[in-house]
Amino acid sequence: MLSDAHVDMQYRADGDPASRCRNQTLNNLKKVLRKFGHFQCDTPIELLISAISAAKRLDSNVDFVIWLG
Repeated sequence: MLSDAHVDMQYRADGDPASRCRNQTLNNLKKVLRKFGHFQCDTPIELLISAISAAKRLDSNVDFVIWLG
């Protein structure tokens, strides 16, 4: 069971954390792209898919997952 992952379907890898990583702003034009997220923003779908895939490879018989952060 996976619950409460806070996936942001509007996340942009080039988004400004000041706008919850949803919009590119002039302040963020030269910042590093963050495909797998930023600590000030909700989870992008790529990170969720990557985490679930890795968990399945490690152990396909998981009863529950605790996702923090």
